[in-house]
Amino acid sequence: MSSSDHTPEGLGRAPVFSETRPLPWKPEIVEVIYGLLYRDDLGIGALVAALQELEEREGPVVFVELLYLLTDIRFEPDEASKHWDAVILHRQELEEAVGYEMDLSVALVSYFVRMTPRMKHPKVIELKLFEETRASAYKDELTGLHNFRFFQEFLRWEVKRCERSGGEFSIAMGDLDNFKYYNDRFGHDAGNDALKAVGEALQEAGRDQDVAVRYGGEEFVLIMPETSKEDAGVVADRVCRAIAELELSPSPSKNGVTMSLGVASYPVDAVAPEALIRCADRAMYTAKAKGKNQTQLYGANRRALRRVRVELKGEIRVLNDTGVPFSTLNISERGLSLKAKEPLELNSMVEFVLDVPGRSEGIKAYGRVVRVYDEVDGAYEMALAIMDMDTREHLALTMFLRSQTSDEDDEPERD
Repeated sequence: MSSSDHTPEGLGRAPVFSETRPLPWKPEIVEVIYGLLYRDDLGIGALVAALQELEEREGPVVFVELLYLLTDIRFEPDEASKHWDAVILHRQELEEAVGYEMDLSVALVSYFVRMTPRMKHPKVIELKLFEETRASAYKDELTGLHNFRFFQEFLRWEVKRCERSGGEFSIAMGDLDNFKYYNDRFGHDAGNDALKAVGEALQEAGRDQDVAVRYGGEEFVLIMPETSKEDAGVVADRVCRAIAELELSPSPSKNGVTMSLGVASYPVDAVAPEALIRCADRAMYTAKAKGKNQTQLYGANRRALRRVRVELKGEIRVLNDTGVPFSTLNISERGLSLKAKEPLELNSMVEFVLDVPGRSEGIKAYGRVVRVYDEVDGAYEMALAIMDMDTREHLALTMFLRSQTSDEDDEPERD
């Protein structure tokens, strides 16, 4: 049987290349894979078993990253698993044909070359050399931080991850205040030293899971996975203080360099990477306009969140009580106005479900009754503040609200 006979069903004869080739979401998984591949005492059977165990624990991303490391091709998770199984099978067939143990890299080359004639030169090279070369393309030489290229790819990857999981994340865009004056006064060498010190401060003030980036020039970014805007603001404030307290040798005081930061979050402020950057950038310039050396949350100056006038049906009930049908008057990401035939007690905690078009199940949340109006035409108008909502439900509500606004309304508002 040739390798083409056991090409995974449904994949065709050509591997799927990723145009962006985003970096792995969990770098520690890649480190574990490295360790397994470089263990001299681990035979091919034990290696396959160890990788399978890792995949059962961490999910299909293991085979995605394994094949990316070995071939520089990024497959979708299901495709990666099928290709890996086919590579192992092909290796066994090669061993049976030649009568001795076959190296994994040889099996990889043979499998992919025979699978697609268009792939004439698959890149299966010495891993450490390859990764050192690739890593340098994503690193800023001066500060040692990730660079703009990395930021673009990682941001797209993070958006896709949150789309799948219903999660959230935040970014903080920072720009050094009056840095041109600092350069002119102390010289470019001192300016470069200051940028290095800022990069170190950014990493130290951030958390282990945060990703520090030199965006360009004197602009920096901190990507904060699984972080709300309010929590991101706390981290950004810490960064702001750390940079203001830097003791730089040419400067006579600790106030030689400061930074203004703007914070924006997915999906609350924007769902597209470019729009999220614009939101954080606008908040940053608001921080500068307010006096510099401070943090500004995007949207903090707006009087209220955007409300959408739409009528949805649903059911509301005081906890452990019977449900009451209602219809909405308007909705925002933090609350809604509604009318129902029965009033609810002011300040009572309630559970409600919204029936949203296009969803088989309603959006469920918990809220507090903050306003109850007098009866009009047999119905009571009430206002609820949303107190708790699962992240997937929150994302569904956010996407629905955006679908109800015009393109002009959906453009991020200015601070």
